[in-house]
Amino acid sequence: MRKRQKMHVPPFAIVILAFLIFYFITLLFPMIWAIYTSLKDSMDFIMDPVWPTASFSFENYIQAFNQFFIKVSDGAGGVKSVYFEGMMLNSVIYSVGSAFIQTAIICVTAYATSRFNFKFDKVIYTTVIITMILPIIGSLPSELRMAKALHLYNTIWGMFLMKANFLGMYYLVFHAIFRGLPKDFDEAAYMDGAGNFTIFFRINFPLVIGTFVTVMLIKFIEFWNDYTTPMIYMPDFPTIAYGLYGFVQESTTPERSGTQIKLAACMLVFIPNFIIFLIFKDKLIGNISMGGLKE
Repeated sequence: MRKRQKMHVPPFAIVILAFLIFYFITLLFPMIWAIYTSLKDSMDFIMDPVWPTASFSFENYIQAFNQFFIKVSDGAGGVKSVYFEGMMLNSVIYSVGSAFIQTAIICVTAYATSRFNFKFDKVIYTTVIITMILPIIGSLPSELRMAKALHLYNTIWGMFLMKANFLGMYYLVFHAIFRGLPKDFDEAAYMDGAGNFTIFFRINFPLVIGTFVTVMLIKFIEFWNDYTTPMIYMPDFPTIAYGLYGFVQESTTPERSGTQIKLAACMLVFIPNFIIFLIFKDKLIGNISMGGLKE
């Protein structure tokens, strides 16, 4: 009888595994600490700020929800307060609209430059590569002046137009997918009298709908967590991320100053992201492989 051969694990693999486990723990522990700390009262946090206690309460969440507001201009020279519900609505409109428009522009541009032969497509492809390699620094003042000159400043629809660009890695993803699709069905549709729009929406787009949804979800999460853009370009329409920034930075009152109160506010902002991940986790994880996207 043949003896079982012992599996030989290289020492380097053991080191990498140990490093990944340690890295996972460093990511998981702060999240767990933030959750149970947000459930402590002020006295329990003072007595033991690190480890959980026997008693927990949701009073911090109620207090954080009631104090989750930010003051903005009302457009008539006065000041108004925007609360959690209003910021949530602004976040949904801003994130969904910007994610859809940007993903659609990327998809259409990649389709046009990969399926049709014209000289300008190489310029577009090269521009995307250059903007990914060379960081654009110091453009904020000019972008802000241009937004005000075009009456895009301080409007949500103006942000939709400003986000309608094709730059970034996902242009390369769509370009590679469209370029790899066979053109047999396109030629057959041309023979039957179909136009370019019909071929795109009825033949090619259904083949990349999985990638489209995945990219849109990633962009949605990116815009949901973005607070700098709403703070600079639409200050009168604060999003929930902008509101959280203001909540943490303006903790001058006792109702906002406690660490457990701030963490409870962070959890309120985190919950919608977590729910979206649970709903679409199969789509996100299934279409992401080796740092890229696959159909």
